[in-house]
Amino acid sequence: MQMDDLLAKLGNSEADIERLREEKDQEIEILQAGMDSTIEQLNESRQVFSTPSISIPDLTSLQSQGLVDETTNAQIDTLILDNRKKLNQIIGMVFSHIVITF
Repeated sequence: MQMDDLLAKLGNSEADIERLREEKDQEIEILQAGMDSTIEQLNESRQVFSTPSISIPDLTSLQSQGLVDETTNAQIDTLILDNRKKLNQIIGMVFSHIVITF
């Protein structure tokens, strides 16, 4: 009986792990879609603020564009780091659940 109980627990644990893995995969897909959307919006805003046809370079506008570029890059970096932290947390939760069940 003990062996059957252990096998049943193992089967239940495997099912739980698979369910958790699927949930985390879905969360990762949602986060990735959000990150892709944000990057796309940032690129669009970068295009809106860029001035492709300047006849005489204006130092102030070039400095402003540089500031916009730096700010945009900083926002992208922050988004990437935040999403990387979230993904690492998700992976950590999956691993800790695997360790606990075994």
